[in-house]
Amino acid sequence: MITYSGGRIYVDGSTPAKREDVWNVLTDTTLWPSWGPSVATVECEQRYIRAGSQGKVRTTLGFWLPFKVSSYEELHFWGWQVGGIEATGHRLAQDGKNCRIIFDMPWWSAPYSFICLRAIGRIIDLAEVKTLA
Repeated sequence: MITYSGGRIYVDGSTPAKREDVWNVLTDTTLWPSWGPSVATVECEQRYIRAGSQGKVRTTLGFWLPFKVSSYEELHFWGWQVGGIEATGHRLAQDGKNCRIIFDMPWWSAPYSFICLRAIGRIIDLAEVKTLA
């Protein structure tokens, strides 16, 4: 689902996968190309990001952009700057027995919300495989 509120675009999906499994998919830089349609390659010193993690991503268009994790709360939220611009926030919330995945972004990046919707579907698939393993 895609919604708009307070100058932000929100994209969300829900899964019965364990919250920890969803979080591991979201923070594991080796998996970003598996779920991020715009990410081809990631270079980061840490496999699992945390507050202050930095690196660079190569987009599917072939160019590299630096990134920095600008906000981080374990199992709840991480946000980043890409190319020095505040980008997507990645949030988890418990919704009954399900884990809800919420991406948020500035209003001006509204077209990117469709890419994020696809990413959430891929994250759900990856997390459910981990939960069932």
